[in-house]
Amino acid sequence: MHEDVTLPMTDCPVCAEKTLVFAQMDHDTLVHRCVHCDTITTLIEWREPFDVVKSGYRIDGVVDPNAKRGCRGGACGIRQPEV
Repeated sequence: MHEDVTLPMTDCPVCAEKTLVFAQMDHDTLVHRCVHCDTITTLIEWREPFDVVKSGYRIDGVVDPNAKRGCRGGACGIRQPEV
């Protein structure tokens, strides 16, 4: 992954955690929504891929060297809650 890539994240008030967001046209307005619950958000942070992985997401080619293996360690595409 190119080192200049950043991804949009927010502190979702509904999910009560930091989540990725996506952009969508709502009539003639561009809005950003939580990828988990579709809540519209206005506070966007552009994060480095490694920060996104540390938040619990999986991105091909970005690995936390200290992570455990398996789903809870980020080695699969399913986000798991911390235990």
